Amino acid sequence: MVRYLVFVLLLSWAMVDDFRKQEIADAVPAGLVAYAFMSGLSGEGLSLREACLGAFIGAGLMFILAVVSTMGGGDIKLMGALGAWFGVKVLDTFMLSFVVGLFLALYYYICYRDIKHLVPFGPAIVLASFMQMFGGVSMLRSIWEMV
Repeated sequence: MVRYLVFVLLLSWAMVDDFRKQEIADAVPAGLVAYAFMSGLSGEGLSLREACLGAFIGAGLMFILAVVSTMGGGDIKLMGALGAWFGVKVLDTFMLSFVVGLFLALYYYICYRDIKHLVPFGPAIVLASFMQMFGGVSMLRSIWEMV
């Protein structure tokens, strides 16, 4: 129960921060990673190996995108921290965040009528992780069932 509360509070902080200031406080991914590792050591979460692999995959994918686009460093750290929570299933979060991001971008376009308006990507990542954690949404479910 506490695990989910920490998850929701930290990610809500990231979402509000990104909407308001277009940045994500470093304390959010640091807190997520620390709690994911602690719950792994206590036997409640993923093993340390799975958490590190997920963090590497999440941050690595976002880093590649940041090199070729306007993705920020906070998004990289946030996806890496979510990798520590979800392990390799962070790939679901990664893919789903782009679907959610598309709808957020459409909303921004409808509201502001400005295609050049910067759309924060952190809220899309947060909403995708909520959908995965609490809704069981998975874009790669058939692959995970085979593994």
